[in-house]
Amino acid sequence: MRLIRAAKLLGYDTPQGWDGGLEGRTMKKAVPVRMPEWPEGHFPTSKQLQTYLFFWERQRKPLEPDPGAGLYQKSFWLDPEDVDVDAYEAECFRGERLDRAQFIRRIIATYHKRTPAPLVAERSRAARELSPAEVNEISRVHGLGICWQPGKRISHGAHCKR
Repeated sequence: MRLIRAAKLLGYDTPQGWDGGLEGRTMKKAVPVRMPEWPEGHFPTSKQLQTYLFFWERQRKPLEPDPGAGLYQKSFWLDPEDVDVDAYEAECFRGERLDRAQFIRRIIATYHKRTPAPLVAERSRAARELSPAEVNEISRVHGLGICWQPGKRISHGAHCKR
């Protein structure tokens, strides 16, 4: 399906009913990207990046400027043909060649809004009980997936209390 869209974008005619012979399957490969000097925890996973690409394909939100390439290289498991089509549509070029890495860095800068923060609380602070709202906020900030319901209690550093 994407192959047909790419061919039409480039001005080629495709026979009706032709799907490239892949029947909707995509071939994922490692797509290497030189990343800026961000902390390791700031990089998205391949699955998160696929979600961001899906959002961008549907929304066509204006992308942030390229934060620039650094010395660190990270690989994402993506379909390179899909990334090429998206990079073309986003007008990400280096000279006259498509620049996948620039497109991926711009997608990350636009959608992956994580601020690095320490996960471990200071040891010098006295243990205290957390409210459900505090637990939910900590979980949201750090992506822990915890949703604490009112009426139940949790202590910092201790197991759940009922």
